[in-house]
Amino acid sequence: MGNKKRFQRSVPGSAREGALQVLYAVEVEGAYANLVLDQLLREASFNKLDRSFITELVYGTLRWRNTVDWILGQLMRSGLERLTPWIRNILRLGVYQLLFMDRIPVSAVCNEGTNLAKRYGHQGVAGLVNGVLRNVARHGPDWKYPDLQEQPIQHIAICYSHPEWMVERWLGRYGLEGTIALCKANNCPANNSIRTNTLRTNPEELTRLLEQEGVEVEKSSLVPEGLILKQADCF
Repeated sequence: MGNKKRFQRSVPGSAREGALQVLYAVEVEGAYANLVLDQLLREASFNKLDRSFITELVYGTLRWRNTVDWILGQLMRSGLERLTPWIRNILRLGVYQLLFMDRIPVSAVCNEGTNLAKRYGHQGVAGLVNGVLRNVARHGPDWKYPDLQEQPIQHIAICYSHPEWMVERWLGRYGLEGTIALCKANNCPANNSIRTNTLRTNPEELTRLLEQEGVEVEKSSLVPEGLILKQADCF
C-alpha cells in the first residue's frame, strides 16, 4: 500500500533536501526509491548537476546504508532508533558524502546537514548532527570492523553493506573470496545503456562524440544501435 501512495512533500530548497525527502519516503512509507525519485525530479526545478547529485545521494546512501548505520552506531551509544526518521537520514546522507564522495568539502557536508537538522528538528538535534558529522570527518575512512577471520559474516555484511542472511548463504555456496567479490560487484552502480537515433547519426559517430567528452563507450551485444556507457571501476 505504501508504494502506491503519492509522496506528499514540501518543495525542497536544495539537492540534499530533495534526497532527504526520498530517503524518508523509502523508510517511513515503504516507497520505491526509483518511483519517488522520478516523481521528485519531474516536479522540482533542479538543474542537470543537481539532478545527478540527488540521484547519487539517494542510491549511494541506500546502497551503503548498512555500513553507514554501523559507523553511526559506533559514535552514538543511544543508537539511531531514538532519533526521528528525518534526523537519521540526515546523518546517513552526511556520512555517505564524507566517506564515499571525496570531492565534496567537509565544511559543506557538515553545514548543510546542520541546516537540514534545524529545519526538520530543532537546535539541540542540529548540534548533535554537526558534532557527529565532524567526528566522522576527523576519523576518516579507516574503521575497526569485526575481524574477517573471527567474524566473517559480520565483517562482510558491514564492510560491503549486505544483509547478514545473504552473506551467510553466499559464504556457504561461494566461499570467502567469492562472497566478497559478489558483494563488491553488487555495490557498483549499473552502467547506463543508450540507443542511437539512426535517423540522425550512427553508433560509430555517436561513440566518437561521446569519447571526445571523456565517456568510455562499449557496443551493446543485444541491440545493433545500442551503446553502453561504462562507469568508472568502483573496486
